Amino acid sequence: MQLADKHSAEPPPPPGKGTHVLVVDDNVEIRDLIAIAVRRAGAEAVTLASTEVAAALRQYPVFAVITDVMMPDRDGLEVLDDVVSFDPSISVLLISGYGPFYLGIAARLAGPLNARHVETQMKPVRLRDIIAFVERARARGDEPVAGAPAAGLPPRTGA
Repeated sequence: MQLADKHSAEPPPPPGKGTHVLVVDDNVEIRDLIAIAVRRAGAEAVTLASTEVAAALRQYPVFAVITDVMMPDRDGLEVLDDVVSFDPSISVLLISGYGPFYLGIAARLAGPLNARHVETQMKPVRLRDIIAFVERARARGDEPVAGAPAAGLPPRTGA
């Protein structure tokens, strides 16, 4: 029995108030580049191919997720659904190299999932944009957004 380990373990922070950012992309080079930017922003990066998101959300104190929209085994909306089901206050950045059409659809579908903080970015992503997203997500914490649309969402039109 190691008493030092037992007493040194601190309880995890509340959801949305963590120190980690999940980076989800099927391309390892993109994951690694985004992880560099996350670390430059002062956060810990956890990189995933895409299937272990729900488990990682339970394992790490996460305040933000950066995910590709188009992946072979799961798409970014499934990742977003995992995140919102776990904690809707976690900020999400949806990224895609398939054009603004796919990002627009993904952003519009984020609303019905009750995601509070969703942003979009076209690939190739710039490291400074990733750093800025991480800083906004950290500052935002789990503050509710009273009736405001999530950042990056196209305006809704019609009934």
